[in-house]
Amino acid sequence: MKKLKDIALALDKFTDRVCALFLIIGKVALAIMTIAIVYQVFMRYLFRLAPPWSEELARSLMVWMTFLLAPYLYKHNLFVNLDIILDKLSGFWVNLIRFTHIILEMIVIVVLLFLSWKFMLNGLYSVSASLGIKMIYIFTVLPIGCGMLLLVGIEKIIDYIIFFSTGEAVGTQKLLHLSYQTAQSTSEEGAK
Repeated sequence: MKKLKDIALALDKFTDRVCALFLIIGKVALAIMTIAIVYQVFMRYLFRLAPPWSEELARSLMVWMTFLLAPYLYKHNLFVNLDIILDKLSGFWVNLIRFTHIILEMIVIVVLLFLSWKFMLNGLYSVSASLGIKMIYIFTVLPIGCGMLLLVGIEKIIDYIIFFSTGEAVGTQKLLHLSYQTAQSTSEEGAK
């Protein structure tokens, strides 16, 4: 179990660093995308001249932002969750359902990884109409983001195995318990 904990902690450290880098790149992509859209709107309504490259640049940056921020959101449990049923169950059942949910997510992520790799390779043969670059440069982020989602999912599975075996929360499991406790205390305060 010690070796599994070491793997979990090393994976947690690695995914933390990569997700932090992805977060910075995603924020930069969002800023550039916003500037491109504002520029396009400004040019369209003031000069009746909408440059075609700004829309394609914004769309490409949206793809980059989405696939770079998804691993960060997944790691920190920031995706939308419907916890109505989980709030009614005890700790063991909640953890079992969440673990099963992660396994199902992993199946989807693996399929998405293979499809995104194939989609990226198709970008070798096509060129962006207005930007004039090969589409592979835009689509490279798809398998990168899916690969990181897969690593975070593996980290979550290892964390759950450790939690089920020892009762100790490590890595993403620790984050999940903190977010769950915060949500419980917030809902209790709101009920008062």
